[in-house]
Amino acid sequence: RTYQLQGGELRLTENLCSDTMSDSLYGWKATLKHDGETYQGCGMAANVDATLGWANTYVATSTQSQGFEVQMTLNPD
Repeated sequence: RTYQLQGGELRLTENLCSDTMSDSLYGWKATLKHDGETYQGCGMAANVDATLGWANTYVATSTQSQGFEVQMTLNPD
């Protein structure tokens, strides 16, 4: 899954991903490219019906840079 946003893109790849900071295992690898920088992390699919709409505002924070946050809004169009 690839989501385009102003100044970059968010790519979610279904693949086992280990978060060394929390020592947790996740089902998705996340790569955010934004303003020439690349950030990598892990994620999980929500425990909801996948046929529901994805329209919402999503927020992610960095585990590497203090105070870094990015928001992405998916419109229902």
